[in-house]
Amino acid sequence: MNMVQRKAPVFPMCKVAEYSVSASSTRRRSLVRAQIKQVLDDSEKRRWWYVEAKTEIRKYLRLPLSTRRDLTAGANRLRDSAASEAKKSKQDSLLGSARAIEAFAPIADSVRSDKVIASAGQREGARIQRGNVQIVVAPDLLLLERGTERVVGAIKLHASQEFKLSGEALLNASSILYTYLGEHGDHPVKAHCKVVDLFAPACEAAPASLKRRMQAVEAACQEIEGWWDAMYDEIRLEMEAKHRRAE
Repeated sequence: MNMVQRKAPVFPMCKVAEYSVSASSTRRRSLVRAQIKQVLDDSEKRRWWYVEAKTEIRKYLRLPLSTRRDLTAGANRLRDSAASEAKKSKQDSLLGSARAIEAFAPIADSVRSDKVIASAGQREGARIQRGNVQIVVAPDLLLLERGTERVVGAIKLHASQEFKLSGEALLNASSILYTYLGEHGDHPVKAHCKVVDLFAPACEAAPASLKRRMQAVEAACQEIEGWWDAMYDEIRLEMEAKHRRAE
């Protein structure tokens, strides 16, 4: 069991956004609990899920001449691969990615903009910090101003069949994305800072009311830190005991 001993809360951007708009204390607590488990045990993470979908969608957004037919073809290839895959977890991952692409296709064209160039330059470790919470931003694509190397935006893809983001959560997530770019020396334009929920499907750019949105995010981070400190040791001990029983 790959235990990572650290107390500092580390939260993906879209989970922070969901937390910031959730009216359910039970759901907010469960988000923190799940994230502590992910930090403590790398095997709990499912980073490989939807990797294939994101690869196909990034390719579609980067290539101006690609069409929705290309997305459909990509989904069909993944289904064919799943049919010949012996490992159940990999098969499920391939089929999940195919479904994600098919769900995204109806809004695909609206996510593009001819005013920018989508770049494959990723920032996988990209984070901002609010209070003691590290927010993992990790945009899927950077958007460059045409004719320059200036980063004026980014696109983040969110994929979860179980937990789709509300419009309010998408707006808070895009606000975090805009803020991240501004804090890291880029030149963000709100219209080009987009978060896409593949399964909803829905896309929102950073809103005008960005200051208010970030205040809500910062308040959420304060609460996350409190839950994290209260639950971390208990969850760590539970997981260590479970690991010992499995040995």
